[in-house]
Amino acid sequence: PGPLLADTVYRFKGQSAPAVVLTECDFEQWDDKTRRHFLVNIRLSVANERGVLARVAGGIAEAGSNIDNVSVEQSDSSAYSTMNFTLQVTNRFHLAQIMKRLRLIPEVVRIVRVKGQPKERDH
Repeated sequence: PGPLLADTVYRFKGQSAPAVVLTECDFEQWDDKTRRHFLVNIRLSVANERGVLARVAGGIAEAGSNIDNVSVEQSDSSAYSTMNFTLQVTNRFHLAQIMKRLRLIPEVVRIVRVKGQPKERDH
């Protein structure tokens, strides 16, 4: 990424107005420090078995995401637990990749995105 350029655009009769000029970017050239991460919340219903949290956390890491927050709640039946994660993702395709990977874990019964206030975090 190069330097950010800002300028004034002149409309009619010499009046100036602030403007944003959009251009194409090659995001592949950006390093990890330049990319923005968005925080998203997901909720998983999982079988209450030993090692499930470790497998889920490993799947998230393998998909290239970072866990910002995690909580685990015991359901009314001791057979299942609910895991709530706040994850750092780069875009919605990245989130879809993470969810697809987590669905491959046999103990994961259900996974949903919990929509709320969208958040953005500079890396």
